[in-house]
Amino acid sequence: MEDSFPFSFGLASDEDEEFNDIFCPAKAKAKVVKSKAPSAEEYHAQIDADGWFHQTGASVLEVMQNDKNGANKVKMRADHYYMLHQYQDAYEIAKEYCRVVSLQNQLNLIDRIEQSETEIERTSNILKVTDSKEMQEMALRCALKLNKLDEAAAFADELTLQDIGTVFLKAKAFIAVGRYNAAALNLVQFQKTKSSNYSIWKALGECLHQSSKALIFQSEPKLSIPTLISRPYPSLTLCSYGVDLRRVKILALISILRARYLMLVSTWSNVSYAKVRFDQELRTIDDLRRVLERECELEMYDSASQLKEFESSLQDQDLKHRRLEDYENKIVIPALELLQRMKQANGEGLKEESESALEIVEFIVNSWDTQLVDFSASGGGTDEDNDDVNGLSVRDK
Repeated sequence: MEDSFPFSFGLASDEDEEFNDIFCPAKAKAKVVKSKAPSAEEYHAQIDADGWFHQTGASVLEVMQNDKNGANKVKMRADHYYMLHQYQDAYEIAKEYCRVVSLQNQLNLIDRIEQSETEIERTSNILKVTDSKEMQEMALRCALKLNKLDEAAAFADELTLQDIGTVFLKAKAFIAVGRYNAAALNLVQFQKTKSSNYSIWKALGECLHQSSKALIFQSEPKLSIPTLISRPYPSLTLCSYGVDLRRVKILALISILRARYLMLVSTWSNVSYAKVRFDQELRTIDDLRRVLERECELEMYDSASQLKEFESSLQDQDLKHRRLEDYENKIVIPALELLQRMKQANGEGLKEESESALEIVEFIVNSWDTQLVDFSASGGGTDEDNDDVNGLSVRDK
């Protein structure tokens, strides 16, 4: 009977040793030959000219509209000019960038309102950038470098609070034009979300102290204050809203004490490689604290020998109690009286500017704590033999 199986098993017989698979002969495996990696060739950039992004031959608007990466090229141009200290060129580019983005946002808004196919709609889709925060900061920094204080304040007003760098930059611009209240308010509003940041408290204390010096300089033009730049702008300080000069210094002192306390209780002082910077920063804060304590008529000991002599005459608890009592009478009570008076005035109706002044005063006064006053009358520093601060442990919060 003839076999009708449809598949063929090949021509080889079962006895053939050449084929040992079931259905078909085994495929011969190719021998793998390992090839050597080609020698690495040196990379040569197609464009190696320094500042190649400057060679566009077009305006900022044309580059941003006609080039897909135009916005990045414009940013690189501004950054490069700033790095080379060519602040005027960087300022003009950053300012034009902000103008183009602002115009673009306006066109997009008009297009959404009209809901029609217009030339504006086709043009508005070219630019993909809607946020000019980076270039606003660039323009602000350049304006400060070029002493364009009005322009710097205008850019600062447009910036929104997003990070600590922006806060310090806005405060610097507002202080430059004498808007100390605006600078302090920005610092306070940001600090409400970052209560443990010592640098904000330090900047707040410096701002208030500088505002008090500006007020003295403004009321007595014959005085020479080397640290204050003479400027034609009126000083908008807390004194403009019923806060006397002495209490402004009290608020500055409380802010500096809070900054100092946050430094001492942080783990920063335990980091060996950061000790130099920590000591330097603490020294700066203590210098300003001594100045403010002297201006607030607190008992001071200008030399270590005077302090040691005073400490030897009193017990530790007596010294601490006396120092706290001095702060209570000359700092805490006047600050609380000021806050109560401003709250009463608020019940009668305050203007928006006065409400911001109340917010600043209330935030600072409510931050007071007896722990802010260190055991040492001189403020001391870190002990060289251990991680504790004289009279206060960095581990006790």
